[in-house]
Amino acid sequence: MDTVSQQLPDGGAPEDSPNGIQPAQFEPLNEPTQKPPRTISVGSVIIAGALLLSVAVVWFILTAKAVYIVTEPPTTQAELSAVFKLRLADRYLIRSGDYPLHLHAVGYHSADEWLVVNEEQNQEYSFALRRLPGHLKLDTGLVSGAQIFLDGMAVGETPTTVRDIPHGEYQLRVSAPRFFDYEATVQIEGLDRQQDLAIELLPAWAEVEFDSVPAGAEIFVDDELVGLTPQTVDILQGKRNVRVQLLGYKAWRNSLTVRAEEAMSYTDIELEPADSVVLLVTVPPGASTTVDGDYKGLTPLELEISPGKETTIRFFKRGYKAVTRKVTGQSGEQKRVDVSLSAEVSTVAFDVTPADAKVYVDAKLRGGGKQTIELSA
Repeated sequence: MDTVSQQLPDGGAPEDSPNGIQPAQFEPLNEPTQKPPRTISVGSVIIAGALLLSVAVVWFILTAKAVYIVTEPPTTQAELSAVFKLRLADRYLIRSGDYPLHLHAVGYHSADEWLVVNEEQNQEYSFALRRLPGHLKLDTGLVSGAQIFLDGMAVGETPTTVRDIPHGEYQLRVSAPRFFDYEATVQIEGLDRQQDLAIELLPAWAEVEFDSVPAGAEIFVDDELVGLTPQTVDILQGKRNVRVQLLGYKAWRNSLTVRAEEAMSYTDIELEPADSVVLLVTVPPGASTTVDGDYKGLTPLELEISPGKETTIRFFKRGYKAVTRKVTGQSGEQKRVDVSLSAEVSTVAFDVTPADAKVYVDAKLRGGGKQTIELSA
């Protein structure tokens, strides 16, 4: 077999090789093996998180308290501020501590409270919201300006809306001149709602018709001028004193019992000519006086006598002579009658023994012995 010559790249033969070719000793590379980097899978993270969450939930459930919040009204919205809380139906699971609680409902005042959760396992807390005030609209129809009273306090005049009335029961009174008072018990429901109430006030008067002969006489009711005859006037119910008068005539007087809405009529009033007024004066005063035999009183005295008719007036006083006067007066005339009374004297003769005895009359010394004295009757 032919020898294959191996030449080096420079054309020379390899050294120490008798034949020119030497086998090379194989030595494996002594380099470290590189392992691929470790990675955490998403599934592992999810599983670990779920386990951690489960532990936290179990811990929360074991340490939380069951809290039941009762509210009035039941529609109240409760907003509990807590980092860890769990609502189950009508209860909260929450750990012990103090928590802000906001309560609100339509028609009620909102409220901010503190929910103090203690160590008891089951707890119940009650909260009641205050109602918002209500409003009452009152209308009395054609009668305006009626006074409105709630529990005796004036709150306005009709027609009006009384606003912001706290929830509750009130005694309502509506009062207007010449009408009966309206009284009722009203329940204000509040909740910022308006309640409408229409009221009919009933008249407290009756129509009374007056006419007189002659006409044009003044009509007075309880001394208040209300019109001239003929006229129909409204008179409040009750006992009323009525006077119809015209200059030169006697006043017509009557006492009426008026009932509301029951009409009355006085259309046949005939006025009589007025009496003459006579002033009687005597000297000395205090004389008794009779008119046509009827005792009238002591002077000075003012009295009425029938006009156009002769009237006999007699004056008398103890110790004085009686005096009679005839007086005739005209309708509406005023006159004065002055009378001086003369003392009525009697003569009394005294014959006293012994002659030097003293005689007293009304504690006054009149002399002594035998004498004659004039004394008033």
